[in-house]
Amino acid sequence: MLSLSLLGQEKRKGKMKNFLKITPLIIGLLFVTSGCNNTSEIALQVSPQPTKTPLPTASSSPATSTPKITTTQTPEQQRDLKLGVEGADVQALAQQLLSLGYAEGGLVDGIFDIQDEAAVKHFQLLSNLPITGVVDEVTWGALSDSNPAAYYLPPAFPGKVAQVSSTTMVCDDHALQDRLAVMEYLQPGSEEWAIGAFGPETRDALMEFQKYYMPEADGIPDIESWKKVFSPIPQWTFGGAMVSVEDWSTSIYPADQNVVAMAWDGSRLWLAVSKGTYLYENYLIRIDPNEHPAEAVTIIRPRDCETQYSQIVNMVYSGGKIWLLYSTDAEGNPVPLLQTIDPESGVARTPFEFASCPDDYCFPATGMGVTKGQLWVAASDRAYSIDPSSGRVLVSRPVGYLASANMVFDGQCFWYLGEANVTSFNPLGGACRQNNSDNMLFYGYPETDGTLVWTANYDGTFSQLNLNTGVTIPLEPIVSSPSSMVYGLKNLWIADNETSSIVGYSPELGNHGEPIPFHGVAPTLMLYESNYLWVYYWETASVERINIANYSIEPTNRTATPVFTLTPSPTPPVLSRTLSLTNPNMQGDDVLMLQNALLELGYSELGVPDGSFGKLTDKAVRRFQEENGLTVDGIVGPQTWDRLFTK
Repeated sequence: MLSLSLLGQEKRKGKMKNFLKITPLIIGLLFVTSGCNNTSEIALQVSPQPTKTPLPTASSSPATSTPKITTTQTPEQQRDLKLGVEGADVQALAQQLLSLGYAEGGLVDGIFDIQDEAAVKHFQLLSNLPITGVVDEVTWGALSDSNPAAYYLPPAFPGKVAQVSSTTMVCDDHALQDRLAVMEYLQPGSEEWAIGAFGPETRDALMEFQKYYMPEADGIPDIESWKKVFSPIPQWTFGGAMVSVEDWSTSIYPADQNVVAMAWDGSRLWLAVSKGTYLYENYLIRIDPNEHPAEAVTIIRPRDCETQYSQIVNMVYSGGKIWLLYSTDAEGNPVPLLQTIDPESGVARTPFEFASCPDDYCFPATGMGVTKGQLWVAASDRAYSIDPSSGRVLVSRPVGYLASANMVFDGQCFWYLGEANVTSFNPLGGACRQNNSDNMLFYGYPETDGTLVWTANYDGTFSQLNLNTGVTIPLEPIVSSPSSMVYGLKNLWIADNETSSIVGYSPELGNHGEPIPFHGVAPTLMLYESNYLWVYYWETASVERINIANYSIEPTNRTATPVFTLTPSPTPPVLSRTLSLTNPNMQGDDVLMLQNALLELGYSELGVPDGSFGKLTDKAVRRFQEENGLTVDGIVGPQTWDRLFTK
């Protein structure tokens, strides 16, 4: 509930009196076209109406218009709704709140639970009502209004801090100036207002605002000032009093139906949204679960408004930065780019090219992975190692085409979904454990705990590869309709779309625990952080944080029967000629076979196998001969060849 506490602060005059007359619904953004001369907006926002300044609404609305609650009762007859109540009116309430963008309500199931209570409290805040979580007569009246309060989301932070200039347009769609004008800190009509520039007048207006609501009045439009200016929570002082707003608990936040990747920066969740190639169709959602639910979501647009092609294809967190991957440059050419965003300031750096491809054409790839302080990014048929501190390319490895999505690390190698199957590569350039077992895995995105690799089949069965033994087995169906999975807290967590639940599978015990119900539809992405799972729901366009700290699995006798076992070839392949270092170098399939065999045995000094017997291959052969009691001459004859393929 709204409460007042005397703080003995100086009474504000003039404009503050007028500002206090404006409810949280009316102080929304005007969205006047400027800057980029663009009238389109992020889907989490709505277009301006001529009769009332609206607030941005969440894109999770399943309907294009706001449905009214329809019952046979008049508003005076409608009962109060609170925790534990069930019925058709609860279902209609949840549907309307969801359509207004209050995603924390979760599933529309006709049961008034803590999720519905959080959504009601949020609606009451934005409707200037007492925050009780109970749908009483007053709240029913606000819901029945012709224009009920929609979910509020501030406009996108433009990804950079504007410099003071009265002649340079700022790529924020006039948002900051509009907001300051509504609050009567800025007078519309000046030249810098007309072009949407952050000039001295706008800076001074921001400083005036900062004097009352921020620790420092520096006139800098950084992300903290942006959040405070656009906060839906009334925090102003007047008459020696400060308005404070009751907090509430929620585990669900609004997202979008086009999230392509999730990342955790240590304290906040990041969602990368990509709806197409256009600038306003690509942005980041930053969610801080430690902030007030009404202020927890921040939108950041990472590209300049002059950018024609801005499609985000993947995202990871590494080296204290958010990394975005683009498969084209600003003009749409097939040039892979990387871009960094500072997670604290929201400032986005200029994207840079990291890969060079034959004929200046990089076949699109989306694979990204992190390990040992390095970032690995796929482009065309290679993976590139990036130093997170400098962005410098350190080395690249062949991975094949169409390496996609999240590349998971088993302690030695990355596993990823490629063009035809699940495969692996060693960042150090050597062989991987059981890399010839990848064709035994089901075709799907892999997950690993460092010893086992899993992929899921559509029917709920899983393939499990033991990296130490090379044995691949199918696991009995764990869930009915697996849609995403992630490893954490010594369990493999699997989201089941059919039962709307998550099940933990213990590799150690060989069985799973009880399902954990979730509150969305179509869980397509999962992320593990500390004692929680973050689950993104495509259909309900929301994300949920689920506590798994106390999850337990009882041991049973449930076992799986191995079906695939790798056995060595009974006889080595035929050696058709003696191989050695010559000038020019000997080349052929037999040389490539030799190199691959040496790599599998750990002789990584030969580098990338290319079918050419060069100095590095000679070095690897000599070390193999020395370690196996053979004549060290670098010549691969029948004795060296047989020993190599019978190891």
